[in-house]
Amino acid sequence: CGFAVNTAFYHRRAKLLGALLAVYSLATYYYFYPNLISYSNELIPVKKNAYKIMADSNLDFGQGWQSLRKYLADHPDVHIVPADSKPGKFVIGVNDYLDLKGDHRYSWVYDIAPDGQIDHCFLLLIVR
Repeated sequence: CGFAVNTAFYHRRAKLLGALLAVYSLATYYYFYPNLISYSNELIPVKKNAYKIMADSNLDFGQGWQSLRKYLADHPDVHIVPADSKPGKFVIGVNDYLDLKGDHRYSWVYDIAPDGQIDHCFLLLIVR
């Protein structure tokens, strides 16, 4: 193995692999920009499910409210989730969806699977 690692062929491949990994890492990092608090590595391949593995200030430290306001302005049929069940399209913060405060304010949404996410901090729910 030591001989193979010292060959010119291996060094060319290692440099190419290193460059590709660096470009990939930068691309995935800037996918989250400017919301870098919510960055999760590639071990969580489906980013909308990151809340199942980590939550609280790991995903949402209040940094997504500006993006949410813009999203709600661009999508007038979407509203912030109400305390009582009703049909429609709603957004809810990850921490509220997981009931991290323990107040059960939105307990009616706990069994509804999110249909999307907004700025990695909010989940989109479509209630029929």
